[in-house]
Amino acid sequence: MPRIITALLYVTRLPQKMADEDLKNLAKGFARYAFDYIEAARTVDDTIGRRPEHDFISPMPAYFLAMHGVELSLKAFLMCQGMAPKQFGHNLRTLYETAQKHGLFDVYKPRASDDEAIGLLVDLNADQGLRYMREGEKDFPSFGIVEPLAVRLHQAIAPVVGYERTFNVHFGDQ
Repeated sequence: MPRIITALLYVTRLPQKMADEDLKNLAKGFARYAFDYIEAARTVDDTIGRRPEHDFISPMPAYFLAMHGVELSLKAFLMCQGMAPKQFGHNLRTLYETAQKHGLFDVYKPRASDDEAIGLLVDLNADQGLRYMREGEKDFPSFGIVEPLAVRLHQAIAPVVGYERTFNVHFGDQ
């Protein structure tokens, strides 16, 4: 007998103004997707990243997946603050700063390396650079600062948006 799975589906057109309850439900969906992207990033780094050719730089998909997970986590938080998805774009720096202005640091304790990780991810993704090849030298952050940023951010935001699943891992002085 087939099993029925209920899941939040990707919505292509969202109204500019949404009811608070709709925003909260959508925020949970974004938190779920964020979890999946971050978990996938960790899996890619744990498997492919152990190969000799990745001694210094994690596989490109790990950075992309982690970056997108951070983006979705920040958007989930902002939706819980009453902001509709159309109000923000895809730039991590802008999302992070906007989330700070709306109380992110009330629930999330930033580390000095978080700002560096975000800055390097933003630079790497300039002109979709994490998805497509771009000429020139690039500065890659250690996945050792990207992973904790993504995981810790999700751990802080999940309870705020009412999403019950998050990571059971701790990074030092968490």
